[in-house]
Amino acid sequence: MVLTTCMLRDPIPASIGNMTSFVDLELTGNFLVGQIPLELGSLKNLRQLELNYNQLVGRIPVELGNLTELRDLDMSINKLTGNLPESICRLPKLEVPQFYNNSLTEKFMLYLQTPQP
Repeated sequence: MVLTTCMLRDPIPASIGNMTSFVDLELTGNFLVGQIPLELGSLKNLRQLELNYNQLVGRIPVELGNLTELRDLDMSINKLTGNLPESICRLPKLEVPQFYNNSLTEKFMLYLQTPQP
């Protein structure tokens, strides 16, 4: 589902976790607010998740580490805080995750730069 620059101004609904057939979820360039729902971790077929250029706040849910098919993850230019969950760093198919222009801790940058087994 691609809804880029559609002027969406609400939180991402938790019910999005019911859309288990989604392969692509692009919500770039809206005014989405609130936290990233942990229910996104139910989208097991998701290959692309783009939430960049929004106003999302809070921590990145650990449940996103369940997205084992994920290749493209962009959460840049939001207001996210805290650590990047290790479960995301260990996603086997994730290529180049993007988290710039947030308020994430330095610890996550060190983790991304360290080769993982």
